[in-house]
Amino acid sequence: MPHLRKWVVVNRAADANLLEYLSQQGGPGVRQALELVLESLELQRSSMQRRRTS
Repeated sequence: MPHLRKWVVVNRAADANLLEYLSQQGGPGVRQALELVLESLELQRSSMQRRRTS
């Protein structure tokens, strides 16, 4: 069901292999959901790095 793929992308239990598969399959909102997840991960990583250097 392509219209549900975006919800799988934002599920914290989705692993890298599943995200890769979904990115290849596409579907409504998948690209945007992936962008949001990756942006969120980058923000978390940046925040953790700042804490370590403080």
